[in-house]
Amino acid sequence: MKRYPTVSIITGTLDPKPSVFRRMLEAIVAQTYPKRLIEHVVVDGGSSDGTLALAIRFGCRLVSHPALRNKEQVRFAKGFSLLKGDIVLILESDNILPDSRWIERLVEPFVDERRVSFSFPAYNAYTQDMTMLTKYCALMGSPDPTLFYLKKSDKIPAGQTRYDKGVVLKEMSDYWIVRFEPEGLPTLGDNGFMVRREILALALKKNREYIHVDAFASLVTRGFDTAGVVKNEIIHIMGGNIANHVRRRIEVKRLFTDEKRGMRRYHAMDWSSPRDRRNLFKYIVFSLTLAQPLWVSIHGYLKIRELAWFLHPVMCLLMVAGYGWSEVVFQLKHWKKLVLDKK
Repeated sequence: MKRYPTVSIITGTLDPKPSVFRRMLEAIVAQTYPKRLIEHVVVDGGSSDGTLALAIRFGCRLVSHPALRNKEQVRFAKGFSLLKGDIVLILESDNILPDSRWIERLVEPFVDERRVSFSFPAYNAYTQDMTMLTKYCALMGSPDPTLFYLKKSDKIPAGQTRYDKGVVLKEMSDYWIVRFEPEGLPTLGDNGFMVRREILALALKKNREYIHVDAFASLVTRGFDTAGVVKNEIIHIMGGNIANHVRRRIEVKRLFTDEKRGMRRYHAMDWSSPRDRRNLFKYIVFSLTLAQPLWVSIHGYLKIRELAWFLHPVMCLLMVAGYGWSEVVFQLKHWKKLVLDKK
């Protein structure tokens, strides 16, 4: 009989949508993994919509930091110090586990392979009652077509049977063993990610913010580069409409790229990488001409009959326009500051 490790789930909250948060908690309770081996820590930033009562009702350990309301990454860093499990599961309040054996399947690579440092599902999923935007992001395996064309999303599209990130060392019936390299590293570390707690601790700095992609880029460069990529799914609910989603992606760029240039360890778009420059150029051309994104939509639809595939040309065009305008604004501000500093 295999010895299963203890699992610490950590979730950051700030006024999440109650119906989604409840589904997330219900899915955890429904897991067949031994309850005595699971703890769930919810790190809240001062919610006022019933989140706290809901977390307590489902047996979570609640830690509230209202003073850090707008500093989610700092709250997460503080929360990690409270965890006791062998394995840490990073689960957002809009993540839903789609089946009762989900935790067991994600733990399996750690039990079978000592060299595995982290694990995560290969796919995103949805249910038919979800929005077209959630379905689209699940089908593409990415919340942003930019990551899809840069080949930086950790998930793969629905229907794809080969994992094409990193170096696949071995394929088992339920998962791939994959070694990642700093060059071309996908966006690891969020939305249903498991990692050995003692390894994650090496990437955390006391009283500093936790940016998941930077933390895992640091781990990969230190040799903790092998993952179990499990052949299952996680549901990631995309809130709001398409316009709000695009605005949010642009805001993420502003906060974590523009305002932190020169301070980040991980770059989704690495300007020093010929591969990234080449992929970005192709993405812009494809998006502006629309033909290739439309072909992706048709090809996907023929495999999985979902109309959400046809959001792809629209999302490509909107994200290229949005990121393009954001970069122009950033460069203008940057050059204006340089001119003023010289005076």
